[in-house]
Amino acid sequence: MALGAAIAMAGLSNPAVAETGAVRQVIDLEAKAGRFSGAVIVLKDGVPIVDHGWGLADRATGRSWQTSTLTRYASVTKQMTALLLFQEIQAGRVELAAPLSRYIKDAPSWAGTVTIEHLLRHTSGVREADVGESYDFPFHPASSDAALARPLNQANRICSDAPVSAPGTEFKYGDCEYYWLGAVLEQLTGQSWDQLALDRIARPLGLSSWMAASPGPDTTARGYVSRDELEPALGIWTFSSAAGMTGTLTDIARFERALVRSELLDPKLTAQMLAGREDYQSHAMGSWSYTWPFDGKDIRFAERQGWVGGVRLIMISVPDEDLVIAMVSNDPDTRFDGAWNPEGFVSQVIRASRNNK
Repeated sequence: MALGAAIAMAGLSNPAVAETGAVRQVIDLEAKAGRFSGAVIVLKDGVPIVDHGWGLADRATGRSWQTSTLTRYASVTKQMTALLLFQEIQAGRVELAAPLSRYIKDAPSWAGTVTIEHLLRHTSGVREADVGESYDFPFHPASSDAALARPLNQANRICSDAPVSAPGTEFKYGDCEYYWLGAVLEQLTGQSWDQLALDRIARPLGLSSWMAASPGPDTTARGYVSRDELEPALGIWTFSSAAGMTGTLTDIARFERALVRSELLDPKLTAQMLAGREDYQSHAMGSWSYTWPFDGKDIRFAERQGWVGGVRLIMISVPDEDLVIAMVSNDPDTRFDGAWNPEGFVSQVIRASRNNK
């Protein structure tokens, strides 16, 4: 089906939600302009004020976007991994200042100088190795072997080279750090990273849709990399603890609210985890966190974005106002900027949501 028809075709809204017209109007305009095809949920005090889909999650089948559509969480998975690590810190089994070598058997020689905090903050200096044709990450399945869903295998495969910068000196975003962190979790607990996420996060919160990607047919929303081009084949399961979880938009919004409200972690540790550092581009540990002048007032935001193939996701919250916004899109022209762009799409949604009465 053509993109224009996909945009024009509205998804289904939840009739139980008393939606605010202002937020819907902002998103309607973006969809009609050909820059958004996806779903949005806005929670205010835990109550959805917007719960709606726009366009098609799969153009080939005509499947509409809804907030209940299964989608990739992409790098929002990193926030889950960070929370699981902080639960280990709370239990006294992990220390932020401890080297990676303390927790990984037969770790690379450099692992004695890279700490858990370096990994959480993307300041380890570790980078994905370019290994030529066998380096089929991220757009092509590396193998049908489900063992590649294990983060230690991926860490050893493409993240074992020595750091390219001194640990703690440079922020540079990547997946390698969170492969190593997933490996730490698995070696400490004897459980897979995704089982830990289900047992410690999803089930306590009643998030029934969460599931790690696995080899086989992809039942999540399809991604598009140009106006009419489906993304290349993906081996999403190989992203594991860095970007491998899937679920509904509704459930990821509920996770975000529980996260910032310290429902699964001691509040002091939550504050530490979500403390962004300006010298690291406001990155905290697992997400970005910053205070920004917004409509004449300094507002504290927590933000996490993810992007795998042709699907992108953003969660942004105002913890002090108990406001959570989650948006997902498979339109390649979607612009998920942050609150730092006062006239951008995301800021317009934030503004309309905050003004909802």
